[in-house]
Amino acid sequence: MNCFRIMPRVVGKAVLLPAFLLPLILTAQSTLPHPILNTIYPCAAQMGTTTEVTITGTDLEGASRLHFSAKGIECKPGTKPNVFTLTIAKDAPAGYCDVRVVGRYGISNPRGFAITKLPVVQLKDKAPMASMGQVIVGNSLKQDKAIISFDAKKGEAVQILCKPEMLDSRMEPVVAIRDAASSVIARMDVGGEVNFTPTSDGTFSLELRDLMFRGDAEYPFVLSISKPGASGLEEIPALRPSEKLDADLSKPVALETTYQGWFPARGKARYFTFAAKKGDVRIIELKSARLGYDADPFFLVEKLDGDKATFIAEANDRPALAAKDEFDAGWADPVYRFEAKEDGTYRVKLRNLFPTRVPFKLSVQPPGVAFELVALPSEVAPAKKTAATITSAPLWRGGVATFKVVALRERGFTGPITLSAEGLPPGVTALGGLISEGRDVGYISFSADDKSEPWGGAVRIIGKSGDVAKIARGATVVRATADMTKAAVYTRFTREIGLGVVASEAPLLVEPAATIYEVTTTGKIDVPLKLTRRAGFADAVKLTALGSLTPPPTIDIAAKGVSGSLSLDVAKLKLKPGDYPVHLQTTAKFKHQPSDPKAKPKDVVATVHSKPFIVRVTTAPKPEPKPATAMPAPKTEAKK
Repeated sequence: MNCFRIMPRVVGKAVLLPAFLLPLILTAQSTLPHPILNTIYPCAAQMGTTTEVTITGTDLEGASRLHFSAKGIECKPGTKPNVFTLTIAKDAPAGYCDVRVVGRYGISNPRGFAITKLPVVQLKDKAPMASMGQVIVGNSLKQDKAIISFDAKKGEAVQILCKPEMLDSRMEPVVAIRDAASSVIARMDVGGEVNFTPTSDGTFSLELRDLMFRGDAEYPFVLSISKPGASGLEEIPALRPSEKLDADLSKPVALETTYQGWFPARGKARYFTFAAKKGDVRIIELKSARLGYDADPFFLVEKLDGDKATFIAEANDRPALAAKDEFDAGWADPVYRFEAKEDGTYRVKLRNLFPTRVPFKLSVQPPGVAFELVALPSEVAPAKKTAATITSAPLWRGGVATFKVVALRERGFTGPITLSAEGLPPGVTALGGLISEGRDVGYISFSADDKSEPWGGAVRIIGKSGDVAKIARGATVVRATADMTKAAVYTRFTREIGLGVVASEAPLLVEPAATIYEVTTTGKIDVPLKLTRRAGFADAVKLTALGSLTPPPTIDIAAKGVSGSLSLDVAKLKLKPGDYPVHLQTTAKFKHQPSDPKAKPKDVVATVHSKPFIVRVTTAPKPEPKPATAMPAPKTEAKK
C-alpha cells in the first residue's frame, strides 16, 4: 500500500491527533486562498481509454489541469468549468494514485484515483446486472444498499475488491454475497476483499452498503468483480518466490539481515533465527503499520539451546520520537536494541496482534545510518485548536514557503541530515535545510523570485547523511473536521509532495544579512534582518524562530518597520558546538484581490517564513593562564 492512514487515539470523548500534523491542519482565521479538492467523479478509469471527470472543491479558480502521481495520464480541460478529459495510456500503471488540481492559487491536496485493467461501469441504479471482469464505480446509497447481480461458473475463483479508503472516501463498506437461494455464502474481510469459489454455475447477488447507511458525493467506491489478480487494484503486492511462507510455520527460517514476508492469518506466530557473538549489537525492527498496512506487530527475542527457548525481551509499540510534540511516532511497529550476552543462536518470534494477513519487513542489523523522512507544510497553529482543515503549500512571488521535515531514525542513527530539493520550476530556489544531530525535526525553505510563472507540481525533498540519501514522503489530512473533540481526524501519507507557485506578490519577505553566523558556546550574537513589505502590509509583526533553539527566540518589528535584529544568547540557549538552522515564522494580515476585478478586496492572513540562516557554534577558547608573578628575593640578615 502506498498510502498510510494515521488513526486518531481516543481518550474518553476526545480525539487526539498526532501532534506533528497540528500546525498543518488547524486554522481559526481567514487564510490565504489555497485550492482544496473534495471529490473527483468518476474516480476510476481503465487503461487505454478516454473518460470525462468532474471535480468539486474550494478556491478552484483558474483550474487548468489535473496532476496525477502516476505516469501515462493526459489531461485536457473540458467544455465546462471543473470538467476535464482524461486519456489513460495502455501502459499506465494499474492501481491507486493521487490526483491534485492546479489553478490560480497553486496545487491542491490529493485525492485517490484508481487505474484499472478492466472496463469501468458507473452505478446508475441500485439493482444493476454486472459481469465478471468489470469495475463498478459509484457513491454509496443513503439509507439504502445496492444489489449487484453477476454470473459465475462452478470451480472458478471469484475475487471482489472494494477499498474506498484508497479514494479518501468516507464510506465504510459492507459487502455480502448471496446465492440463488438468498443464502449468504461470503462476506468482505477487514482488508476489503471477498474471495470465494462457486460450487455450481449460477447468478449471485452482491449487496453493497455503507456501515452506517451514509451516502453522497463524499462516499465514492470502486468495486471490482473478477478472477483473482485481474483488476490490478490489489494493494498488497505479490511476494517473490524466495519470500513465500513455509508450510510449517513452527520451523525456524535462517535470517541474515532483512526479510520481507507475510504475517500468518489469525495471529499465528512466525519464527526467525540468527547467530550472534558475545558483545554483538543488533537493532531489531519490525515494520508493517509504517508501510501502511492494518497491523499491530509484536515480537519476542529468545535464546535457543536445542529445543529450549529462553526469554530475553519483548518488543511492542515503537516509542515516540524525542521531539514528540512535533511528531507522534507511537506507531504499532516495534523496535529493540539487542546486545548478545554470550555466543549462541537467537530467535525472533513475531506475530500480528490484528487478525489480518498483511506483509511485513523484519530487519536485524548492526547500528548504522538509516532513516525515513516525512515532509509537510509548516503553518502557524492558531490559539483555538478545535477545527481540522485541509491545506496545501502555496509559494507566492517574492516570498518563501517552508516545509517541516521529520526524520524517522532507524538502526540507532543520530547523525545530522542535510536537506535539498529537486524538480523545481524556473524562478524557484531551494534554500536548503538541516536536521541537526540528535534531532528529529528540521526545515527546508523555497523562495520564488519576483517574475516566477504560475506553476503546480511535485517536488522531491531529499535528505542525505554520508552516502545514504532518502526521498521524503508527504502527509495530508483526508477530510476536514469542524470539531476534532467530537469527531475523528484521519491523515495519510501522500505519494508526492506538492508545491504551487502563485503569480501574486507575497505581503512580506524577511531576509537575514548573511547565511552563516559564527559564535562560541559562551558568546552572544545579533542577526540583522531586512523586511520587504508589499500589498499594503504595514502591521507590526512578531517573528518566532523554528527549529532547534529552545526556548525559541523571538523579535518584534514595529508597524511599517523594515529592519530589526534577532539577539541570541548562546550560553543561555545551552547550545553545544555544531550548526543550528534558524527559520523565522509569523503571520501577515493584508488585503487580497479575488480574480473577479469587480469584487472587493478581502482581509486574509498569510503564514510568512523568512529566508533561513545557520548559527554555527564553536568551542569557546580556554582562558589563557595568568603570567606567573616573580617571587621576591629572600631577605638576608645583616651581620652584627
